[in-house]
Amino acid sequence: MKQIRLYSILLVLALLCTGFTSATAQSSNPLIYGSYESGATTSWGTLKAENCGVAMQLKDPSLVGLTITKVRIPFDDEAKNLGRGALFLSKELNVEKGASSTDIHNVADILVDSFAIKAGWLDITLSQPYTITEDGVFVGYTFSVNKNGLTPVRTVDVASENNLWVFSNRTYKKWNNKSKFLGKSLAMQVLLTGAPTNAASVSFTSSTTQLNAQPKVSLTITNHGTAKISSIDYTYEINGISQTAHKAFSPALSALFGKTANFDITLPKMTVKGARTLTVTINKVNDQANEDKAPADAHDLAVYSEIPKKRALLEEYTGTWCGWCPRGFVALEILDKELKEDFIGVAYHSGDPMAFTGDFPIGVDGYPRASLDRVENSLDPYGGKSGGGFGMRRDLAERNKMFTPVAIKVEAYFEDEAQTVIKTRSTTFAPVDLKDTKFQVSYILVANGLTEAGDPYRQGNWGQKNYLPGMSGTYPEEDFKPFTSGGSLVTGLTYNFVACARSSKYGIAGSLPAEMTADVDYTHDYRFKLAMAKNAAGREIYQDKNKLEVVAFVIDANTKAVINACKTKVQSYAAHTGVTDITTAGSETPVAYYSVDGKRLNAPQQGMNIVRLSNGTSRKIFIK
Repeated sequence: MKQIRLYSILLVLALLCTGFTSATAQSSNPLIYGSYESGATTSWGTLKAENCGVAMQLKDPSLVGLTITKVRIPFDDEAKNLGRGALFLSKELNVEKGASSTDIHNVADILVDSFAIKAGWLDITLSQPYTITEDGVFVGYTFSVNKNGLTPVRTVDVASENNLWVFSNRTYKKWNNKSKFLGKSLAMQVLLTGAPTNAASVSFTSSTTQLNAQPKVSLTITNHGTAKISSIDYTYEINGISQTAHKAFSPALSALFGKTANFDITLPKMTVKGARTLTVTINKVNDQANEDKAPADAHDLAVYSEIPKKRALLEEYTGTWCGWCPRGFVALEILDKELKEDFIGVAYHSGDPMAFTGDFPIGVDGYPRASLDRVENSLDPYGGKSGGGFGMRRDLAERNKMFTPVAIKVEAYFEDEAQTVIKTRSTTFAPVDLKDTKFQVSYILVANGLTEAGDPYRQGNWGQKNYLPGMSGTYPEEDFKPFTSGGSLVTGLTYNFVACARSSKYGIAGSLPAEMTADVDYTHDYRFKLAMAKNAAGREIYQDKNKLEVVAFVIDANTKAVINACKTKVQSYAAHTGVTDITTAGSETPVAYYSVDGKRLNAPQQGMNIVRLSNGTSRKIFIK
């Protein structure tokens, strides 16, 4: 009996030393890796008769230690026009060149197994199972195409980081990552053993919130196990508070490695400014202990007195002579109707009566063009980055979601009875201390409601050249009808957002200090003379003083990137006889002013002021 017990102990030790684990820690089902889950596949190919290869990369910390045993590859009826295939595993993707320009073939450094290609799903068992290391591994297959015009690679229409590498001896001649470019991934599946049954990771990003708010944080749950995920139990910890909760998923999260689900959690009210560390841990998956290697994630949550609202600056470059420029004309009108005060748009005209300068803030190599915050340049004002559909709407929404380190607000009014000078005052503040910044304020005077009938000089060139007739399918929005249903020249238009003067091309030196103190309002004044708002012929661009606006924005003098922007309507002299109150970056109204030593003031003075607001709070305002 003692001898049998000793043999048992030695056997257990031997198993542990060889890397085997207990049956309860591993699933009897294989883990499936790949983008394909179920349903129909799509196709891709070079359309040439040539030697080809495709691959995907498996590189994730959760895959380390798992063993590849089998690969599943789909083929359709075009399989009859393909030569024999070869499954390969390799640490790196390499090709070897021969004597001729087309004598190029794949070189694998781990394994190559040949197989016969036929229609259907082929289950190919590796001649030698391979255990994934921290370096990851490429899994793919090569084949020859014997006929032009074929698309034999089965894919799914989902882009991923590394799930469609391609190579061919005539078209590409080296391995290229084409997943994002083509918007596709391989339908191939890799089967692995040694994976846990119930395993999930959690991830989220650093975020910001406002003081006394209950922030929402978006969590991403990723399946790393062989079982579907119908529920999780998780715990979050922040500010010494720990909360455990249960989350059910309906439908369940698929049993496919990397499959994700998202949901929001609401945190307790944040009552103290500063950075707080949020930690989220998944304790259970499907009511069982979470077996994931990395079950927790932690990031900072920054708590500010106020979160600056981001408004991106959209600048369009256009002209009435430009036949494709109706795209920008309509895009700006739609965005203005949808976003209202949150839409900051400026149209720079060229070669027509509304052009005030040719010295644009970005390089313009054609029309129409647009830029967002002078960071994303050479955009189509309608198609945006993608060029397809109303992409600018998506691009603008993305930029408006970004965090900005400063808030800006502006007011403007005619300060003389003849209404020839516009006084503009911007108020800028930062929720945190900023040091060594090169931020500057800049202003653009914008005219709205411009028409050919309103032009007292009868300058001509007001009709918009139009290349869009008959293109309602490409431009389906109702606002395009005057162009898609019109002729080659569209007249009677009303032009808005027209830039007619500016304070400077980029920013006003010294308008903001290099070091900005948190929660201090910094004001800056600038005056527009209407005599500035003229075109190249010396004619006034504006037609109605009641339809003027001022766009103000903060720009980084080093990068020339716009940090944040805002706009305001220019008030008439009668409506506003002077600035009697300092406008703060919020909606509160000043009720009293004090010097830094506590003396009450009749009006704000140059330098630092303490302002008591209508909501009972106080803030500091710096007046230059």
